[in-house]
Amino acid sequence: MSFITKINTDELYQIWRETGRELGDFEEYKAQFSEIKESYNKMRGIKNKPDFVEVHDRVRDVVNRFES
Repeated sequence: MSFITKINTDELYQIWRETGRELGDFEEYKAQFSEIKESYNKMRGIKNKPDFVEVHDRVRDVVNRFES
């Protein structure tokens, strides 16, 4: 989704403020590459499933926008 859809971070921050939610620090995502990869690879039967590294890199790019 992040590759084909523009993510409006201002809109997301507004939604979080309105709902009282807080953004995490993504430390688990960053620290558990192998575990996330293993879980991703267990998902079967998905047509045109991209390589894990490609998906991980896209998610990393989105996460980095929230950390600046």
